[in-house]
Amino acid sequence: MDTHSRESVKAACKPEGCSHTGYTAVVYVVSGAATLVVGGTAKTTAPDKFGGQSIQGGESHRIGKGDVFIMPPDTIHWYKNVEKPFRYLEVPVP
Repeated sequence: MDTHSRESVKAACKPEGCSHTGYTAVVYVVSGAATLVVGGTAKTTAPDKFGGQSIQGGESHRIGKGDVFIMPPDTIHWYKNVEKPFRYLEVPVP
């Protein structure tokens, strides 16, 4: 289990996105809020790495304290409109 703190959009996943290879992430938001953008397209340069282009499209979901979500493996996502302190627990599930 990992604890993450995203105090600004710069500390969150970049607009180019991030993903998790090889595991599903079960995430519990401890404090704050953010807009989670899931899916869409980005230029892939290597596994878990994306090019300098922002994600295009995708679905936006406002998440906050007490929310739980499941992020499947290899799913591009990022956080924007972060309200401090945005903290969450992430449990990797193989």
